[in-house]
Formats: sequence, structure tokens, C-alpha cells
Amino acid sequence: MGPANATAMKAPAIVTESLEDQLARIIAENEALKAQVAAKPPVGTITLKVTKARAPGTNGEKDMGTTSTGAISMYGLNKFPVTLREKQWLRVKEYLNSDAFEKFCTDHRSEIVNEKV
Repeated sequence: MGPANATAMKAPAIVTESLEDQLARIIAENEALKAQVAAKPPVGTITLKVTKARAPGTNGEKDMGTTSTGAISMYGLNKFPVTLREKQWLRVKEYLNSDAFEKFCTDHRSEIVNEKV
């Protein structure tokens, strides 16, 4: 390391927060996190949300074809939500309420794997 690099290095920041202030801040952060967890539905609960517009680049991913606004996302079935448009959900509902779905499940009972939810 030469003299040019020595001036580029910064001294560590001096902590001016007292231990009592740090403890109070951490307790407040902990309580806020507890409130967030309590506000979420229990694991396995199915919830629906309508997608809203987001600013570009705010989804934490490189443009992976994010869903545009107005679709309905169902959370709680898998790790990721199932997102469809209203007409698609209505088609799924119609199919699930039909005899065809029940017949399919009956005909393929030995092939269907039921995982614990």
C-alpha cells in the first residue's frame, strides 16, 4: 500500500449512541418486527391480492417478466403465488366445480401425490 492508497482509506466511524439508546432502539425494532409477523396470516392460509404498479427495478430481480397490474395473486398454496387474470380465475373455478375435475381425480387417484399442507 502506497501513500496514495493510505489517504483513500477511511477511519472507522465513531459510535456516539449510548448503550441505553442502542438497547431502546433494538427493543423498538424488535417490537415492530413482532407486529409485522402478527399481522401476517398463519402459514398455509390462502390469501388473495390484486397486483399494483411498481417502479421499474424495485422487485429485486432483473426484468423477469413481472406481472402487470390488475392480476389476482393467490398466496399460501406454494412457495410462490399463483397469479391469473380475473377471467382465468373464473375458468379455473368453473372447472373445479364441474364433474370433469372430480372424475379426473377419481380416475387418477393412484397417480396423485397428496403432500401434507
